[in-house]
Amino acid sequence: NSFMVVTGPEMNIKYSKFSNDRADQFAIRTDISFDRNAGWYVDKVPMTDEAQAHVASISTAYELLKERFEGSRIEINRCFPIENALRFEFAGGVSLEEMFDDLLDRKDEAGFIALFQEYLMMISYKSEIPVSDFDLIFSNILVEDDRWNVIDYEWTFGKTIPPRELAYRAYYCYILGAEKRRKF
Repeated sequence: NSFMVVTGPEMNIKYSKFSNDRADQFAIRTDISFDRNAGWYVDKVPMTDEAQAHVASISTAYELLKERFEGSRIEINRCFPIENALRFEFAGGVSLEEMFDDLLDRKDEAGFIALFQEYLMMISYKSEIPVSDFDLIFSNILVEDDRWNVIDYEWTFGKTIPPRELAYRAYYCYILGAEKRRKF
């Protein structure tokens, strides 16, 4: 970990994540920013010329996923192009990952299984349509009231991926995220 101290006027950017360990065509930066007029927002910025096409493809993924999940409780976090980047609305709620952790901490196995089955049912909605978000992991879904908001859909493909494969990957990534999850 590194820290940087910046002196001078307050900056809008409050957090940045650099995905520069990827191939050049996928190298992006994700910024969470705050503006007094606009509030909170998230920008995905290509870090190389080659990554511009990748960032542009996220906008296409938004449209395809929005169409696929229309009529379900899953919402796709809105994005729109800005100069050399994509801007996303800042979504509220609790991540599905945190909800699973809470059930795990309370040793509520039945609740854990029920939430996982609900997740599987939700991601199975119109699964015959050839568009799939391969990164539909628990940390990329924020739950608020009865709405499930997918906040990151960078790895969306124009093909059908069976919901059980997506669920297996989500559960596998979840288990790898913390030692306490492995015993379950």
